[in-house]
Amino acid sequence: MHLNVSVPEKTLEHWVSQYLTYRYRSNAALWWPVRGEDVDVQSLPHLPGKAVQLELKTTTPGAKGRHKVIVDIGQLIDYLRSDVPVYYVIPRPTWSGELKPAAHSSGVPATDIAFSRSGHKWWFAEWMIVLTAKQVAKVLSKEVAAHGSTVRGKRERLVLFTVGPRGRVTARWGTGVKPPVIYEWRDFWTRLGRCGEPDWPQVVRVPSEHVQGRMQLSRDDVRSALADAANSIDEDGRFQGELTDFVASETEGFRIMEPADEVPDPLLDSEDEEHRQIVFLDARALQN
Repeated sequence: MHLNVSVPEKTLEHWVSQYLTYRYRSNAALWWPVRGEDVDVQSLPHLPGKAVQLELKTTTPGAKGRHKVIVDIGQLIDYLRSDVPVYYVIPRPTWSGELKPAAHSSGVPATDIAFSRSGHKWWFAEWMIVLTAKQVAKVLSKEVAAHGSTVRGKRERLVLFTVGPRGRVTARWGTGVKPPVIYEWRDFWTRLGRCGEPDWPQVVRVPSEHVQGRMQLSRDDVRSALADAANSIDEDGRFQGELTDFVASETEGFRIMEPADEVPDPLLDSEDEEHRQIVFLDARALQN
């Protein structure tokens, strides 16, 4: 059964790509992995930097300014089990119904919504928000515990947004749980450049000369290594030297990435379409 959506997920994917390309120019690399593939470090550019995974979700509009976000529980559990869990990127609508007719009624072409020229209310970067997979799982903790597997098809409502008078938006998360800390889209990238919060999942690729045999690096170590490495990338965008990959650890800063971390999960074969994007920011992008 086809359901109307506030904005097509494919459109959100393209807008996200445009935004990152504009913000970071050629210092950002983007691609969409096949189903079952985690962050394959062999596919990362031979550059110091960091990689994250994004899962784009849209909202389903309802009556009286309501919009709901639906999450597949099996997919969520898959992401939690990945060594590099995914960030969920979702709209927080400030309009009623579908985006395209709502914008047109205000004189804003749908194609302009990708750009700031559409205005504060309509520019997608103003109403997109980001949560970690762990935050999503906490909101849906009962549903995750009850399902307990990566089998797809069990869908639950993550949040219900309601647009009230003057565009005021209220949110009801899960079944009355405490609201999670959400990150505004543009602020998320600024924070990520500083290594984000302690529990933010990410892969960092640092020059091996900064590692010196260590299995763990602090957040300050990573920031310092990437800052130094930015000056070692030549004018053609190449880096000469060995690189070592680390993954964020909530309790240890960053730990070295083991070969087992890169193995795909064969249970990911599913008919459900994923809207997952891998973003790699080289060290030069992280200095802004």
